[in-house]
Amino acid sequence: VGDYGGLARLGDLAETIVSNAEEVSVKKSLMLFPATRPIHKALEFGSKIYIPGITGSLDGALKLLKKAKIPLRDNGEYRTLLDLSKEETARLLDLLSEKTTDAETLRSTLGNIYLIKFFGHLEDARELSMLLNACGKMGHGDLAISFCMGSKKAKFFAENIYIKYKHLLLNGLKWIGMKDKIEGQGYVIINAGHEIKDTIIGTTLSILSASFTYAPKTILIGLSSTDDGRTKISSRIVGKRASNINLQKTIEPIARAVGGEA
Repeated sequence: VGDYGGLARLGDLAETIVSNAEEVSVKKSLMLFPATRPIHKALEFGSKIYIPGITGSLDGALKLLKKAKIPLRDNGEYRTLLDLSKEETARLLDLLSEKTTDAETLRSTLGNIYLIKFFGHLEDARELSMLLNACGKMGHGDLAISFCMGSKKAKFFAENIYIKYKHLLLNGLKWIGMKDKIEGQGYVIINAGHEIKDTIIGTTLSILSASFTYAPKTILIGLSSTDDGRTKISSRIVGKRASNINLQKTIEPIARAVGGEA
């Protein structure tokens, strides 16, 4: 799911696994996540699609929902993306379309949501994947394993690490939005230094590459300083149509020329 999280559907093999799973269900919805959390929180903390003025802003998320005439609650309970009617989803999509002129980016906001029963609740598989990834990125891979084995103690600590991880990502995205960048024809270079951890600079660029911020096929290059004085360079291409471009082949010889590795 982590590899396919931004796609409308999984690959054929993964789809076969899902169809044979006993505690997995599939629903079509907006690809923002977590889809099982309150709508305004999914918009505020959505980590797959970066929406300027909304991602990382509770006020922005609430204003968008108000403009779309989407109520937050139903019978006293907060509504989730999965609770939206087709009409509400269409209104929300119309407003999101104002953030981008690229049809491909807009189409990518709709797709299949895979739900897994975990600890007695249906959870968005993408969020579970990101939680496990967060544990690894933050140096707690052991917690991720214990979490998967059903440890409630590990669940408590893993969820707290995940919250910290999401805030680091949002702070990184906000920092990028406020700071000057080197922008040219078809590329953007972000020199984050120590402002964005070297373990999450790649994830931050991945979110930007699926956002409404840059035109398709724009190459994003991020630089982050490591604790031992080295520089980590990550790169991504905006949009799905450019996925056949191999950035590694470009970066490898450059890295070797300065004594690095790719």
